[in-house]
Amino acid sequence: MQNAMKPKLLSLAVASVLSATSYSALAQEAEAVEAAPTDETTEVIQVTGIRGSLNKAADIKRSSAGVVDAISSEDIGKFPDTNLAESLQRITGVSIDRQNNEGNRVTVRGFGPDFNLVTLNGRTMPTAATDRNVNSSRAFNFNEIASESVSGVEVYKTAKARNASGGIGATINIQTRKPFDFDETKYSFSAKGVHDTTVEKGDNITPDISGMFSTKFADDTFGILVAASYQKRDNREEISASDGWLPENLNAIPRENLNFANPATEHYWMPQNFNVDVSDHERERINGQVVLQWAPIDSVEVALDYTMSRFEDEIERNQLGVWFNGGGGITGDVDANGTVTKFTQTDSNVDFFGYSDKRETENDSIGLNIKWQVNDGLDLVFDAHSSTSEAQPDKNANETFAITGVGNVGGVTMDYGLGTDIPGMSIDLLNAGNTHGYTDSLYDQENIGSLFVASNGTYQKTDVDQFKLAGTWLNDGNSDLNAIRFGADYTKYETNTQRRQSQRSTGYYNANFPFASRGNVDTDGWELIPLNGLLSDFSKGPLPEYLYRYDVDAHINQLESLWYDDHIGESHPAYGETITEDYLTTFNDGNLIQNHFIEEKTYALYTSFDFQSEFNGMPLNVLAGVRYERTEVNGSSLAPEYTHLRWNSGNEMAVTNTGEEFFTDRDSSYTEFLPSLDMDIEIVEDVIARFSYSNSMARPDLNAMRETVAIGETKAFGNLNANAGNSALKPYLAQNFDLSLEWYYDEGSYVAAGYFKKIVENFIVNTSSDQEIAGLTDPAFGPDAEAAKASVSDPSVQGDVLAALQGIRFAAGTCGNAVLGLDPATGGADCAIIGLDSDPLASFNTTAPQNGEDAKVDGWEIALQHMFWDSGFGIQTNATFVDGDVDYDVTQVGEAFALTGLSDSANFVAFYDKDGIQVRAAYNWRDEFLAGIGQLRVSNEPVFTEAYGQLDLNASYDINENLTVFFEGINVLEEEFRQHGRYDNQLVRAEQYGARYAIGIRGTY
Repeated sequence: MQNAMKPKLLSLAVASVLSATSYSALAQEAEAVEAAPTDETTEVIQVTGIRGSLNKAADIKRSSAGVVDAISSEDIGKFPDTNLAESLQRITGVSIDRQNNEGNRVTVRGFGPDFNLVTLNGRTMPTAATDRNVNSSRAFNFNEIASESVSGVEVYKTAKARNASGGIGATINIQTRKPFDFDETKYSFSAKGVHDTTVEKGDNITPDISGMFSTKFADDTFGILVAASYQKRDNREEISASDGWLPENLNAIPRENLNFANPATEHYWMPQNFNVDVSDHERERINGQVVLQWAPIDSVEVALDYTMSRFEDEIERNQLGVWFNGGGGITGDVDANGTVTKFTQTDSNVDFFGYSDKRETENDSIGLNIKWQVNDGLDLVFDAHSSTSEAQPDKNANETFAITGVGNVGGVTMDYGLGTDIPGMSIDLLNAGNTHGYTDSLYDQENIGSLFVASNGTYQKTDVDQFKLAGTWLNDGNSDLNAIRFGADYTKYETNTQRRQSQRSTGYYNANFPFASRGNVDTDGWELIPLNGLLSDFSKGPLPEYLYRYDVDAHINQLESLWYDDHIGESHPAYGETITEDYLTTFNDGNLIQNHFIEEKTYALYTSFDFQSEFNGMPLNVLAGVRYERTEVNGSSLAPEYTHLRWNSGNEMAVTNTGEEFFTDRDSSYTEFLPSLDMDIEIVEDVIARFSYSNSMARPDLNAMRETVAIGETKAFGNLNANAGNSALKPYLAQNFDLSLEWYYDEGSYVAAGYFKKIVENFIVNTSSDQEIAGLTDPAFGPDAEAAKASVSDPSVQGDVLAALQGIRFAAGTCGNAVLGLDPATGGADCAIIGLDSDPLASFNTTAPQNGEDAKVDGWEIALQHMFWDSGFGIQTNATFVDGDVDYDVTQVGEAFALTGLSDSANFVAFYDKDGIQVRAAYNWRDEFLAGIGQLRVSNEPVFTEAYGQLDLNASYDINENLTVFFEGINVLEEEFRQHGRYDNQLVRAEQYGARYAIGIRGTY
């Protein structure tokens, strides 16, 4: 009986693919089932739970054209994992990035978050994030959407003409529920208490609640669905990190100060800093959705929906840190790889950092969908939405921090050569003769001074307006052509990123600073946190005893009342600003220092043809299509109005500006044709072979597209440098090949193996070229400079040439003093040498992103899903092996190209689901991978994320057909996270995660 039904089931599945009017495979399946005739005496049994979810996912994989994987909800309000990214990582070829011990972005087949397109109900969604480095990204943040309102997720690994471009790795479609999905009124709720084992500040148990209500009325022609969720989570992060590893041209340590291994390396790296910190998070997430559906006549269905989310993370962070200035004050040892492993810096500052961060994101989307069955052979769908994602919507600074500590201690010694995960650090507080008069303890209040207070603010807003018209024509004839799909899309994508920054001096550790003195920092209420108790899951070298934990806002208020109130109206000695009553506490809004706009308008047309035939008696399905897209781009960025190059001294050249700013502006466009072909053939019953070929594309990196030019280091005699963006970058283009074999040997059980290859062009690399900027002229060349060089004995001595040039300009009355607001009668060394019209145009060595590199990536995906008959037991396991010519060469110094995110991965899930009892254990592993090129303080240095594995558990018991109690455990083995630079001993970040547990109840009526 089971075998006899399989052709019918397959036919229904194929019919669902061909006849549906939605973009969604799950929606197609639902519509096909609803359309199928039923016998009144037939009992429909709906399988839910783990088995039901996996069965549906297997059916979608089997019936879809191309390579498609899916996750279905186990029941209303119950997704396999509480976080969508955590669920996605169970799919073959999908890996995730984590933030604060929670999945937030995905990598598919080695292509990172920016190479994957995430849609919500087929709609492109905007994203915005707060990042102190003002990094913009197209990647979707999965931790901002609750899983309870999601009915399913589809991962399209092969391109389809009907899907919007943007997913070289994959297109991921998240589906939410609608009232017409249900035959009757439905209520569901879930309530659980969550405990994070790391929490120190906040609540030990935090709430996570959700609910949904759906009903239909007016003879089932009108429906409404309302869903909402609220989650609060408190936890602590324990971190040790460095902002970056400086190569020798930046660390400036003389080679003679270092002891090299034999043989000595040409290049050597030292850390910019070292710190240990604790961060206490209080996080809240609110999600809501309202969907209205109306069927005025049998052939028309209208849906209006609104979706929102609010995400807020308040962070209090405290840190012990040391900044290494490099240069001749450092001596040490260098290992065989060039890492400065053990070194000492004299006259170091030991800093006690305090941070107060508040990160907010608001997402809103409103959409309209109209389906019209014109006749038995033609369906039309119109879909439109307007969506916004906004980070830091008040545009104020989201981070305020203060640095206190002990200045100019005798010395700090770092040891990265111990073979431990975290290096050793020792501090000699007293220098020879104790000239600073310190007491014996680093933590004594008498020794502590203040450095400065500062604020950073990043604002980002992204808007997407999208309109789609899609049609499906069904052929009722006898030909192999079953259906033709066609459509047109218009998408407007706009993003604006701003950065604000301010800083106020509070002494720079100077005991004689006019408004401050060492020992006046009030440490009452400060807490000493033992460092030996932190990061206990890592191997560590010896560290200082404590770090200080203190309230940043209270500290700033104390500084203002203690030091600044008595000096209102005076001029600040470091900045020349007038001291006001609220000098320290009102600077948080910050000064706008960056402002970038990017707009993309995309026009698309597509068509595809569905064929069903036979080849030597074997069922054959073919889906062939092509997508045309034209994208118009405008990039605009705020830039200073440069006026002159000024030769100040020796080799020092500076750029002056008017203090005014203007927006740069650039238009560009590109057009692409993207063909696609999917073929599958059932070789024998239940064994399906697939072949797919497609062209796909992903849009350029938003950071590289910023249309700005920033002048960098400027030195006399032609050593002028600048950095630029490029909004005219072309998209990444890929040719994709897929070949796979699948055997569906029982209900819900299958084994599959697939090979994929991607040939990608237009990867972005930084290139250098000579460019003229803003008409600036170079005073180190030209007739006056040549005369000055001729008048000195050695024209290569820049200081002598400058002195001679000052004499020439003063005699000619062409000093730049008047331009700079100085006395033009001043001569000699006070004669300002600026570029004049008679000087040649300055040539800047300008580094800018360009399309250039090509890459090949290929790999294997192997998957097994097996149900052990009617025992209730089952397993789901898969592995992905990827390779390519895109690895990072750690021996290459300078600009480099490599693909981030490329790594092998594996999953194993074991479960039991029978008689109302469900238990699941899921283990995910990801090998080491290149996370990025560019450390916080060093642009060209790599960051590698080390191999990571995580075990999650959940169990539930059905009290009755409506109520279920459940338990969840996430990262129960409390695995830690570590990143390094070129080599393992170049620590970039070590973060200790804890486990998270939840107990709750769920109901469906």
